[in-house]
Amino acid sequence: MGKLRISLESVMNWTYEYNLTDSEGNYSYEDYLCPEAEGRPTHHFQNVLVPFTHLLIFLVGSLGNLLVIVILWRCRRSRTSTELFLLHFALANLLLLLTFPFGVVESLAGWVFGVFLCKLLSAANRMSFYSSSFLLSCISVDRYLAVVCALQTFQRQRGLSIHLTCLGIWLASFLLAMPDLLFTEVWAQQNNLSVCYFTEYGPHGINSWLAKRFLYHLVGFFLPLGVMGYCYTAIVRLLCQSQRLQRQKAIKVAIAVTSVFLLCWTPYNVVIFWDTLIKLEVMGKTCTVEEGLGSAITVTEMLAYSHCCLNPILYAFVGIRFRHDFCRILHDLGCLSQNALQEILGTCRIESSTETNVSIVRQAVSSCSGNAVSSGVLSQLASQKDPAGQELQEEALGLTWIQSRG
Repeated sequence: MGKLRISLESVMNWTYEYNLTDSEGNYSYEDYLCPEAEGRPTHHFQNVLVPFTHLLIFLVGSLGNLLVIVILWRCRRSRTSTELFLLHFALANLLLLLTFPFGVVESLAGWVFGVFLCKLLSAANRMSFYSSSFLLSCISVDRYLAVVCALQTFQRQRGLSIHLTCLGIWLASFLLAMPDLLFTEVWAQQNNLSVCYFTEYGPHGINSWLAKRFLYHLVGFFLPLGVMGYCYTAIVRLLCQSQRLQRQKAIKVAIAVTSVFLLCWTPYNVVIFWDTLIKLEVMGKTCTVEEGLGSAITVTEMLAYSHCCLNPILYAFVGIRFRHDFCRILHDLGCLSQNALQEILGTCRIESSTETNVSIVRQAVSSCSGNAVSSGVLSQLASQKDPAGQELQEEALGLTWIQSRG
């Protein structure tokens, strides 16, 4: 604590002395960087590869998340709880992606959109991150309650409660993004270009910067990661103990959800945490370290943002139901013939049978009080390839296993 206190005091004192000696305030953001880092290959990397990558992520991610939103919105009343969370999750990803074109222009020509858009887009970027993390946690908790705790999920007001939960998540994310909205400014560089940057100088700036960083690490990443890890571990453990073949699919989904989140966001959070320690003078800082840290932040940030492109593939288009709904949209637009649609979806008799079996199991789960769900119902679900039937079978299976233990 002593080292941390000295570091904060030194930062504040330095800022105060600087303001006394520079009465006109003609400071530059470039003054705080190592001058020998200019003109190196890392700058060409940031000026060429980063804008191209951001543009590619914007195009692919926007298309994928827009398709998810359209598909989920068309039949939102009949969607499962997980799909309703995914609807808001796709909106959060789209909000983040909409800030990318401004970042591309900033990399090429500097920030030319004014202070208001600088603050607004920085807050939108941070708000998207928090809401995405919280929604992932809600999906894992929802599956935990349905499979492990075997709570009844087919209530009349289920959809309304989920949307209210998502509204609370959006409000909490907005409050957590307030430091970006208040303290982000446009800084002038020596090359006559400007950057949109979170100011960390001055008593209020350094305190807000510290609060933003620690909220980002603890609330935005480690807490959701802990919730996801606990919930999916419990789900996998239960499905393994149930000795059902259907558990294999659920195990793969659980591992995929956690692994992709770890793969995309852990490197960036580790690098950002390293940068936090350097700013607090807990670790040493040289121009070589600063240059390597800047490149590491850029690369890991692009990896983290690629999560927006992977989400539609991971959570949506690997599902049969989503592909069928997408084909129905193409048919409604006249891009797919009726015969081709029938070949993709199968015969109407199989589809009707699936809907009938799902309805039977929903009634069995919602009306089950002291008796386990019958093995015949579980067998019907196990033979279905529809994602809704598979999800219901997992819930019914969890209810049966818990009741057998009691």
